[in-house]
Amino acid sequence: MSWTYSPDEKTYAFSLRPHVKFASGNDLTSADVKWSIERVMNLYSTNHFLTDGIKTVFAPSPDRVVITLKEPQPGLLAKRRPVRTRVLCFQPGVRA
Repeated sequence: MSWTYSPDEKTYAFSLRPHVKFASGNDLTSADVKWSIERVMNLYSTNHFLTDGIKTVFAPSPDRVVITLKEPQPGLLAKRRPVRTRVLCFQPGVRA
């Protein structure tokens, strides 16, 4: 995965690695990443702090995710590293 960010440090664009698959064989897509981030945002659990400051998550293409922040957040990338922020398969009824 690679990423870029805007000069104001409020927008991060991530390019997903090609050919990444879940254990089920399903391809990893930006829809999976978007759904996983929004899931944590809406849980209001102990993991909610990992998504504090995220304004929107957008998946403009299958291999690209754009995260917009409410304000610059230098620790955003470090927060995405814990196991608690893993990406889950978005396809309903399909186990990853």
